[in-house]
Amino acid sequence: MTSASVIPRGTQVYLGRDTAAFVAGEYWDDRASLDQSYDVVAVQAATALGLRYCTVDLAVINGFIAYSEDQAELAQVVGVDATPDLVSFLRPTIGDGNDFAPAVLAAALAK
Repeated sequence: MTSASVIPRGTQVYLGRDTAAFVAGEYWDDRASLDQSYDVVAVQAATALGLRYCTVDLAVINGFIAYSEDQAELAQVVGVDATPDLVSFLRPTIGDGNDFAPAVLAAALAK
């Protein structure tokens, strides 16, 4: 889409700076139904890259089954973004919005 594009009535267009949204189709924030054991996978990915703040995209087979290292196939890291767009968390396509920006900024400025 460009600034000159005319969108037909009834058509949905998703705008964002992250190309992952175009590949995956939608932003999902469904952590409420994801077992908390998957947090370990995300933290390990961030730590491996030496990142204090980032977003980690996971492909999870069944989020209701607890993750364990014996069953590493339950989750795969598909992306890590060291400069995440925190605005996408405010209004995901599916899931409740979360405003992480104030907490991230407060923690970053406290150091």
